[in-house]
Amino acid sequence: FSIPVYLLIIIYRSIMKKIRAASGKKEDKVVAGRAGLHFMNLLALGAIIWCWCRSLENEFFANYEKIGELVVIGITIIAIFAIGFFSKAVLREARRTYKVSNANYVTLNLVNFTGMLWFVTSVFLNYGAYQNFEANHTIVCFPWCIWLCVLVYEKNPLTEAILKMIEEKIKEISERRIVEK
Repeated sequence: FSIPVYLLIIIYRSIMKKIRAASGKKEDKVVAGRAGLHFMNLLALGAIIWCWCRSLENEFFANYEKIGELVVIGITIIAIFAIGFFSKAVLREARRTYKVSNANYVTLNLVNFTGMLWFVTSVFLNYGAYQNFEANHTIVCFPWCIWLCVLVYEKNPLTEAILKMIEEKIKEISERRIVEK
């Protein structure tokens, strides 16, 4: 359960190194990083197909409990991808503040998509094919908590733009509450 996360971190760090090196200079293509992400996506699809075949033999919901962590982490990962992919405000903020080009923005969205796909794959593998192998939900969650920490620590431009938007909304709501009182 941790290998896909660590591969994703390695690919992400190499992509971010090239993106940061390209800021202010002629843009460096991150083709190798994209190829690694596409390979990881193909592996995830293969794992989902294998697990789907195994889950047809198993009772899918026979072994689930304490899934609160999975729900919180899943919503966070999916929200980072969805807001980063569909929000024009995040695109403007990433371009303006963090100087991210369109190609790099697409690459960062691909990183977030790959993370989301592998999280869903990990959960599906744990609960869909549980009779073949079973792990505690904390074992499934821990690497993805590390992934979220890496996104914040490495100052991913999309995550930073999303956090800035959330901070502005909280300030706006709190200022309204102060004015109302």
